[in-house]
Amino acid sequence: MKIKRGVKLSQCMIVKNEEKNIRRALEWAKGLAYEQIVVDTGSTDRTVAIAEEMGAKVYHFQWIGDFAAAKNYAIEQASGDWIAFLDADEYFTKEDTEKLGRLLERLQKHLNDPRAPLFIRCALVNLGNDGKPFMVAVQDRIFRNTPRIRYQGKIHEQIVLDGGKGKWRFLDEQKSLSIFHTGYTSQAYADTGKSRRNLELLEKEIEEHPDNYNNYAYLGDSYFIAGEEEKGEQAYLKALSGKVPEQIKKVNQVRTANTLLRYYTRCPERTTREEILRIAKCGGYPDEENPDLYYFLALCMYVRRDYDRAYQEMQEAFRRMDSFKRGDPVYMLGVLDKALMQMANTCRKLGLMQETVRYSTLALKMNPRLDSTLARLLEILKDERGEVEHAGGTWDFLGKLYDLNSVSDLIFIYKCAKAVDFPALENRLLEAMPQEMREEVLRATAPSD
Repeated sequence: MKIKRGVKLSQCMIVKNEEKNIRRALEWAKGLAYEQIVVDTGSTDRTVAIAEEMGAKVYHFQWIGDFAAAKNYAIEQASGDWIAFLDADEYFTKEDTEKLGRLLERLQKHLNDPRAPLFIRCALVNLGNDGKPFMVAVQDRIFRNTPRIRYQGKIHEQIVLDGGKGKWRFLDEQKSLSIFHTGYTSQAYADTGKSRRNLELLEKEIEEHPDNYNNYAYLGDSYFIAGEEEKGEQAYLKALSGKVPEQIKKVNQVRTANTLLRYYTRCPERTTREEILRIAKCGGYPDEENPDLYYFLALCMYVRRDYDRAYQEMQEAFRRMDSFKRGDPVYMLGVLDKALMQMANTCRKLGLMQETVRYSTLALKMNPRLDSTLARLLEILKDERGEVEHAGGTWDFLGKLYDLNSVSDLIFIYKCAKAVDFPALENRLLEAMPQEMREEVLRATAPSD
C-alpha cells in the first residue's frame, strides 16, 4: 500500500520484550503510516533491534510503573495529523488497513472543521488460545494528534479528551474496521509476565486508593489470568460491594458480575442460587442492556437444572444482543455458536423439540463441526416417520447444511450418525463416498476386539 496523498498518520506504541509481536505490529501499517514510533520501556530481547531494522523511530522511556505516562510520551513524539495507538499484540488486517487509508484520505479534507470527528471508533476482536474470537469490544485507538487527547491511569489506562470533560466526537466504524488482539492468550501472559506485573501495580494502586473499587475488578482479572481463581473470586466480590458511580464504574460492575457468573458455571459448588441472583442484580439485572449478564445467568441456572429459568434468561440474552448498541465488551458475540447450542440443549431438556431443531440448525450454520449438536439433532430426526428405515428427509435436511459431495463432510456426518445408531443414514453416507474412502472409514470406525 502506498501512503495516501496528504494523510499523515503516526503509528505509536509502547513495548517491552515484544520480539514475537513487533514485526507484525509494524508491518500492518507499512505504506500507510507517515511515521512509526516505538517507545521501549526496558526490553532485554531483540524488540528494539527489530523495530530499528524495520525503520521505526525508537525512543526509550524509563519505566515508572505508569502506562499513561509512557503512552503520553509516545504521543508527544508524533508529528502526524492522526495517531493510531495499537499495542504490539494488536493489528489490522490488510483489508482493513486499506479501508482505514481511504477513510483517512476523506477525513483529511475536513481537518480544520470544528465539527469533524476527533476519534475513529473500531471493533476490538479478542482472540483466544485457539486463534478464534471469544469477545468483541470497541476501542477509540485512532484519534487526532492534539494536546486535548491524552491517557490517564497508571494501569488500565483510559484515553480522555480535555481531562475527561470534553465532548466526544467520533466516527463509528465498528462494522468496517476491526483491531485483532492476541494478548489474552495464556502463552502471551507467560511470555511477557503481564499477570505478575499487573498484580504488583494494582496492589499498589489499591493501597493508595482503597475506595476505588474499579481496581478490585481489575485485580480479579489479573488473579484469574494468573490461575489464582479463588483470589480472583474474592477480588470480584469486593468490587461488587462498591457503589455506582462514586466508587466503581457501571461498565466494570457489569463486567465483574458477568465474569463471576461465568466462573460459577464451572464451579457451581462455590455458590448458591440466591448468591447468583444477588450478583446478577449487582450487575444491573434485570435492567442492564448487556446480553452477557443474561447469558451467564442462563448458564448458571442450567447447571443447577433450573431449565425453565435458563430458557427464559437465554431468550432474553438473544433479544438484548439483537438490540445492543453500547460499546461494552460482549463475550456472547464471540461464542454465538455455543450460545445457540446451549439454547438447543435447554430446549431439549424441556421437551421443546421444534425449538431444539431450530436452535441446533442455527448453531450448525455458524459452526458445522459441532459434533454433539449434530448428533442430538440426528437423534430427533431419526424419530420422524419413515426416517429409521430410509433417512430420506434427514438426507435432504443435511443437504442444506453440508456439502454432500464433500468427503470430509460425509465422514463427519457419518461419525455423528454412528454415535446415535442411525444405520439408514450411515448407509446413505457410505454409498455417497468413493469406494476406497468407504473402506477406510469402515476400518477406522469398526469396533475393536
